[in-house]
Amino acid sequence: MARTEECILYRNFDNGEVLDIMTSLMNSYEAGEEGFENRKEEFFHIAGSLVEMAGMYGFSGNLWHTYLTQLLVNHENAFSTASEIRGAVEGSINHLALHDFGIFKELYDFDLAVFDSAFGTDCADFLCNYVNTGCNSKVYNQRICDRICDMSKTLAEASTVEEFMADMVQFYKDFGVGKLGLNKAFRIEHGKDGKPVIAPITRIAHVNLDDLVGYEVNGCFFGATIGRSGNRIAQSRFTLDGKEIVLTPNEGANNLHSGPDGFEKKMWTASEISEDKNAVTFSRISPDGENGFPGEFNVSVTYEMTEENELRIVYGGVCDQTTIANMTNHSYFNLAGEGSGSAMDQYLTIHAEQYTPVGEGSIPLGENAAVEGTPMDFRKAHKIGDEIEADFEQLRITGGYDHNYVTDGYNKASIREIAEAWSEKTGIQMNVLTDCPCVQFYAANFVDQEHGKNGHVYNKREAFCLETQVEPNAVNVENFHSPILEAGERYYSETIYRFSVKK
Repeated sequence: MARTEECILYRNFDNGEVLDIMTSLMNSYEAGEEGFENRKEEFFHIAGSLVEMAGMYGFSGNLWHTYLTQLLVNHENAFSTASEIRGAVEGSINHLALHDFGIFKELYDFDLAVFDSAFGTDCADFLCNYVNTGCNSKVYNQRICDRICDMSKTLAEASTVEEFMADMVQFYKDFGVGKLGLNKAFRIEHGKDGKPVIAPITRIAHVNLDDLVGYEVNGCFFGATIGRSGNRIAQSRFTLDGKEIVLTPNEGANNLHSGPDGFEKKMWTASEISEDKNAVTFSRISPDGENGFPGEFNVSVTYEMTEENELRIVYGGVCDQTTIANMTNHSYFNLAGEGSGSAMDQYLTIHAEQYTPVGEGSIPLGENAAVEGTPMDFRKAHKIGDEIEADFEQLRITGGYDHNYVTDGYNKASIREIAEAWSEKTGIQMNVLTDCPCVQFYAANFVDQEHGKNGHVYNKREAFCLETQVEPNAVNVENFHSPILEAGERYYSETIYRFSVKK
């Protein structure tokens, strides 16, 4: 039986009419109510309302599930708002939330096909497999719309109420709750009464990197400062000083680039270094427990444009507890110029005899391997695209190059050249120098319709990244370079991108 009247936290929904009518129909059907077949008009009313909702919100798939998900992700209550701030919470409120989610799971599990049998219709079939017109949402930006549709599938697949609740908590933590939480950009509009109202900007796809919000919504870390820890940490956990540290996951069970809402989404304090340097320093305090990382980390990043046509990046900081420090920069490069298309015809050299093979989830297998005799060999310059589609397991796992290279000549605190790239079209050459032991070479395998500057839209393999670092998941692998920063120890790392024209 549908028991929505028994909900404690999740009640009094906006747009709750459909829920009320649908649950009434469910209860009548399961009770074998006499004359139930005469309620066909009510079912048609619900079907029409769900289709109207799909048009308004841009939903596809199972419209009953997306409707329920829409209610849950927008309902601001003591549990949802606490989860938005802290993730999983403690206390009696968990029991109340679990009770309500049990009721909602029953709604997700109900098979609407019984109504088609009872009423002699095929409405349930198209409601559960709805294909939208392709029109944009009038309420949400496309990212939020997609997240709600994906979440509806996740909740429908939950095998237990506990799993259902954990999925909801993670959604609140990652994306927020309600209009102000879910949306990233707003404008002031005048309501029907002439009073100002805050309205979300739904055409967020047209916001580019010339706007602050463009960086907020970008999903590929364009130009990002990554911290505290670049790349992946397996299962979002590690042991430090005998204590298990649990991080916030954001790529399945793993932690990628330090988790959701990382350094790249934070506001930093900017200051000029000096009048004689073309440089700026950004600083912030990463609080103890941010995305699970221990200690208060007072961190800075300095960007300097030198007279030698270099972009010099210097990371620094100190933490009051032993923590992880493995910062990097996630800039994408195309030496043929912005918006010029594929970067696969550009030449790349990586000074590395070894790379780090990965398994499921792009987590390293724990040992480095020789590049010799494999498509991973960039010791001599060749085009990035020459072997990217080779029948090689490591390339199949990652959809192309997305691997750590253990670069030659590493000596702690010593700067040396680790890579070189060149475009035959423009003659522009980029040399990469660093004091880091490794570099992640990523060929933009999963970039899809990402908006950059000046109206350019970027897709798969139209750029590449060279992210200096220690090995991914190094904190969990003894024979990898250590990313551990002791309490009170000064963190320092430097990377240089040097540009010239090769004639």
